[in-house]
Amino acid sequence: MFAVCERSTKASRLAREAVELNRRTDELNYRADFLVSLAEVAELAGRREEAVASLDEAIDLYDRRENLAGAAQARNRLAELR
Repeated sequence: MFAVCERSTKASRLAREAVELNRRTDELNYRADFLVSLAEVAELAGRREEAVASLDEAIDLYDRRENLAGAAQARNRLAELR
């Protein structure tokens, strides 16, 4: 169990770092992709509210870039969580 928790913590840290590094750029689609990954890690770690927040932000970014496919996938994932 410790190994799983340790991997989850590391995965979460790496996903957050990717999002934060990307905030310095205008690559909204990549940031949205990173947020979807962060949501997956958060969900696996039992942090549902964090997963929902990450998906909400990802959907907003996909919508801003008119990435219909990305937004639809994130919305479907969000619906599964709710």
